[in-house]
Order: sequence, then C-alpha cells, then structure tokens
Amino acid sequence: MELQDEARKLLARGTPHDIAKATELRKRYERIEQRGFSSDELRIKYAEALGQEFSAQNRSNASEYRKQFEKYLLGQIDEEEVRGFLAGSQTISFTAPSQGGTFVPVDADLQQIMRSARRQVDPVLSEDVTDFIQTDNGTLRPAQISGFDLSTITGSLVAEASQQNPQSVPSAAGAVLRNNIIFKATFAASMEAEQDFENFTQKIVAASATALARVISKKVIAGAGGTTDIPGIALALSSTLSNTTGGKLVLADLVNCVYSIDEYWKGSPKCAFLLPPAVAKLARLAVDSQNRPLLDISASDGHLSILGFPCFISPSLATAVCGIGAVGGVLFGDLGTGIVVRTSRPQIQRSVQAAQAGIETGQALFTARCRADAVAWDPSAGANPSVILMTIN
Repeated sequence: MELQDEARKLLARGTPHDIAKATELRKRYERIEQRGFSSDELRIKYAEALGQEFSAQNRSNASEYRKQFEKYLLGQIDEEEVRGFLAGSQTISFTAPSQGGTFVPVDADLQQIMRSARRQVDPVLSEDVTDFIQTDNGTLRPAQISGFDLSTITGSLVAEASQQNPQSVPSAAGAVLRNNIIFKATFAASMEAEQDFENFTQKIVAASATALARVISKKVIAGAGGTTDIPGIALALSSTLSNTTGGKLVLADLVNCVYSIDEYWKGSPKCAFLLPPAVAKLARLAVDSQNRPLLDISASDGHLSILGFPCFISPSLATAVCGIGAVGGVLFGDLGTGIVVRTSRPQIQRSVQAAQAGIETGQALFTARCRADAVAWDPSAGANPSVILMTIN
C-alpha cells in the first residue's frame, strides 16, 4: 500500500522524472504481489536460512562425529574391513598427515573419562582437593601465583577525625608456574584391534589419561625440581612434625598435626589430610585407651575423616617415592591454597609412518602428551604456612 500511495503522488506531479519513478514503483509492487516478499525481505530470508543450515551442521552429535573420525582412521570404506591387506603385510608404507599424525578427537564424553582417571589415580589432580586447573586445549601458559597472607592480615580502629594513613601492608609471596615441562605416554595398537575392539577410542583415552596422571601426580609430590622437573610438594616443605612412636599413629600425633597450622587455614573448605596407603593403614589401626578406632569411618560424603577433617589417600606420598620417613608422610592444611597444579588438556596423536617401528606389522602408534607444573605455595613465606608435612616412621 505504501508503494501504491507513493506512485500516485508521483503521477500527480506529472514531471517526466516523477512518472518514470512511479512506473518503477508499480513494477516493484507487482513483483511483491507475485512473490509475497520484497527483494530486501528475500535477502533476509535467505541469510536466515543459511544461518540455520550452518547452525544445524555445527550442532552435529559429538559421538557421531567421533564414529566418523574412527572410520576414517581405520580406513573403513562403505563399512568394509580393510585389515585383509594390512595385518601381517611386510610392505605397508603409509605416510601420516601433516605434523606427523592425526589427533584423536576428545569430546565432552571423553573429557569425563580423563577426569575420572585423574581422580582415581591421585587426589592431588582433583579440583575438589587441591588448586587444580586443566586448560581446554593442549597449551599451558606460564603463570605467576601471588597473594597476601590472609591468616594474619588485620585492620585497625581509628577515630572519626583522625587522618587516614595506610597501615603496614604484609608482603605478597609468590611462585612461578612454567609451561615447558612435557609428559608423554605411548601405546601401540594393531589396526585389526582398532577395528574389532568396542569403544576403542575411549579405551585409548582412559589408558593415556591414567598413565599421564600417575607420572604427573608423582612429580607433583616428589619431583626433583630444576629446569626440567616439577619441584615436588613434599620436598619443598620442611618436615616440622613426626610420629612419637615408630610404626604407630596415636591421638597425640594427629592432634599435634591439626593444631600446627593457623585456625584461618582450618576454616577453608579444602582443609584436609593427604596421606599414603601405608599411613592410612596405621591411622585405621589407631585406637584410644578403650580400643575404639580414632577414625570416623562413617562419613556421609564417602571419605574418611580424621578429627572432623576429610582424609584423602595419595599413593604418590609413599616413602619409596618421596624418601620421607620410613613409612611415608602426611600433608595437612588448606590443600586448595598450598598445592597449586596446572596441566594442559592431554592430546593423543595417532601415527602410521613408514619410519615408525611396528608399522610393517600393521600397528599404529598412539602418543599422549601433556604439559604440567605445580608449586607448594606459602603466602606467609614460611612464617605461617597453610600446609605442613609430618613424617611417619
């Protein structure tokens, strides 16, 4: 209707220019009547349709994508097995894609497998126990960890008319996390196994995550430090306590451990005990004068509890790894402040190259890599530590 009204006004003026413009407006009106949309509206509709099409493609099911990727890796064409000319052949001379191999896609489902593997190996690699963060890709940027000692910081009382002068500010203690420490786990699998094993990708991811978690957790606890290794938490903390009776844990040992740190740190939700299996066994055997167990073994969250604090079992704290005490050591305190761990997301690469050992017998090489670093962070610089170490003999 607007186009018709505009055309009538132009015709009423009667100039050649107005008559030509009115004629063009009538043609546009007739086209809209035929198609139902103007040219601008058609372009908008077309753009919206393209957007919906691309969105639908991007929302493709992750598991279906993984299946298609696996078929590509395994050389399956139209669901036909190709192992007949691969397994046992001595003339395989495949070359891999650029950068030496193909990366196995790790979607949301496989991320959960990695998370479960980390937590099962050692709690130091759990975000619920320590200050642990894993990046969402294969990179790990260096980081500076710093902050105030909040266990002693305090304000002051001043009069209303007094000059507001700054009070003494506690120094901030910091530590550096690096990105140049790389861990690796390698697996070989026959191409026949790749085709026949159910959920083969999940199995490779679980094995890779477990292998990497085991070596990284040991280094977090007992790394040698230097330029090529993680500085171990247990080695960075000087032992200030020890059990009073060899081969036993008594109530006095546990009480001394709990009251060796400031009350501020004990108020943290991540304040807990971290101890190796051998020490956990001694703690379970600990009894009072009436032979009643000292440990609360009926915790509602499924964890052991010592004097009201959660207790986590860390195999990496064993004496064979850390070299502390005849049995091992116990870490107690605010683990979320005192133990800082950063890792990249593991990347798993599948390679089938002529120069690779095993390719001539129909095997592919799976290599998992992960960057990691950790520090024992003490905001008080030794004056009032958030985590302490007790050696057990």
